[in-house]
Amino acid sequence: MDESGTDLIEFLCARLCHDLAGPLGAVASGVELLGDDPDPEIASLIATSASAAIARLRLLRAALGPSGPVRTGQEVQAVARAYLEAAVPLPFELIWPDATEEIDGRRARIALTLIMVARDALPRGGTIRVTVTPGASGIGGLSIGFAGDGAELGVETQRILEGQMPPSGPRTAPASWAALLVAQAKGAITVEIGENRGMMAT
Repeated sequence: MDESGTDLIEFLCARLCHDLAGPLGAVASGVELLGDDPDPEIASLIATSASAAIARLRLLRAALGPSGPVRTGQEVQAVARAYLEAAVPLPFELIWPDATEEIDGRRARIALTLIMVARDALPRGGTIRVTVTPGASGIGGLSIGFAGDGAELGVETQRILEGQMPPSGPRTAPASWAALLVAQAKGAITVEIGENRGMMAT
């Protein structure tokens, strides 16, 4: 494994830890505050934070782990929706037409990883739209669009997605992972950027 490969592993691990640190830290703080005198508000905070950690962990496991079997789009959609809902108070809307179509494990990993990238590009929340073209060969026919106030993918992330530069840190690690998965399938990611919107497609 070359240096960029080991860097990506380190960045992905750092990203995983970063995504779980917030909700798990809130759980720990809530438990300390709860003490021996149960408080409904604190108990609610603990439950919400724990649910957020579980949702993030499920997506990270599905996106970064082994491909797994063919699943319906609805199953993958549920994982993505829970992940986005865990971003409270940021408002996210996931649009995924025809989610009943089957999606193979590799394409599901790519879709979930690009949803992570899209979420990072929406600092104030927004809409993420997933389109999977039925019957498309290989990993083609997948597009992840995003739109929202202040939406910005960033030049660095765009270059990483297009395979023009190696990973640069935990924040861009999902883009590097998506690019690697697509390259292994002999494909490529194209990126389109507009004002407060963008799209990534295979």
